[in-house]
Amino acid sequence: MKAIALIFTGVLLAGCTTQERRPTLEQVEEVYLRHAGSEVQHVMFSTIRGWRPAGVRMLVIEFGPRRDYLVELTPPCEMNLRFEPVIRVVNTQRGILSRFDSIQVGRDVCRIVSLRRIDMNDVRADLESLRLDTPAGNERISEEPG
Repeated sequence: MKAIALIFTGVLLAGCTTQERRPTLEQVEEVYLRHAGSEVQHVMFSTIRGWRPAGVRMLVIEFGPRRDYLVELTPPCEMNLRFEPVIRVVNTQRGILSRFDSIQVGRDVCRIVSLRRIDMNDVRADLESLRLDTPAGNERISEEPG
């Protein structure tokens, strides 16, 4: 009976150690913030290629090759970013995203707190070294004059 209990305990411990470590949203956010540049007032763009959640209250918008920006939002969008397939940029000037604009996530409209350029190659390498997955990008985004 003791042998069976020891084997069962060993199997349980082995199963726990082989499970994939899931990062917290705060850990993911720290990685993105570590690779973000200084804050900018606005970003000029002709197209938006996609976006991805970057933690609890942030997302990355890709405006072109190697033109990724970390966007921090006010509540209540924080909980919906991971689950929403589409976001909408609500900007005051077409082709310009600024701190005075908003992002609509589902039914929630959230103001932009900050915009920072980010190096996604460094983010991916850092997440890989921590064995954290880079959230998948989304291509469904629209721009709407505010």
